[in-house]
Amino acid sequence: MRGVKFRIWDSFNGVMIYSENYNSLWKFFKVYEDLVRGENAPKLMQFTGLKDRNVWAGDIIGEPRVGDKLEVIGIVKYDEDLAAFITEKVNGGWEYLHKHFDENKNHKVIGNICENPELLEKAENVK
Repeated sequence: MRGVKFRIWDSFNGVMIYSENYNSLWKFFKVYEDLVRGENAPKLMQFTGLKDRNVWAGDIIGEPRVGDKLEVIGIVKYDEDLAAFITEKVNGGWEYLHKHFDENKNHKVIGNICENPELLEKAENVK
């Protein structure tokens, strides 16, 4: 059974804080609670659990193009109604997250919404 992992974006200090750096989730969430109480606007993100992938909620999925260009596909989110991680596409709609990695696609994590918001600003629509 895999452990549940989380990360927090600390916008005040500009750092990502990972739950695996703490010996208990209680201590990790105490840090989160302290950040919420301050003037910080922390963003809590959960690990998706995809085998052999390091994909988290809040990650931006893209596909390499010719040269050094990347096409932004969408953002990884957890959908409570579906009880599943999905990719919310930049051109509208969504797909189950695993489809981006299970179907021989060349998709990969190219950043996240906290550290790389400019990727979404430059996003082109996806077919």
